[in-house]
Amino acid sequence: MQGDLFLLEKYIFFVSKQPSLIELSDIHQVAFSRLGAGSGASAARTFDIKIVTKSGSGDLTFTSVNKEEHETVNGYLQDKKVKTKNEMMEGEL
Repeated sequence: MQGDLFLLEKYIFFVSKQPSLIELSDIHQVAFSRLGAGSGASAARTFDIKIVTKSGSGDLTFTSVNKEEHETVNGYLQDKKVKTKNEMMEGEL
């Protein structure tokens, strides 16, 4: 799924052909992983984000996010007190 991810005060907004607005208070957990990122050079530069909601409205997975964005996204989630899980290997960050 290609699009733009916006980290807002109370929401995460994903703009694509089918936009998604996720309320931070509805997020159970966000997992960072390499799953589905492929292999080779592109895998070394990207990671995946999986958002699990409390309401059960369906998990959202954003693939091939630029690795340079990891610190920003993780810092934002920690600041908002959203539970995160890191499924990436230590050497991959």
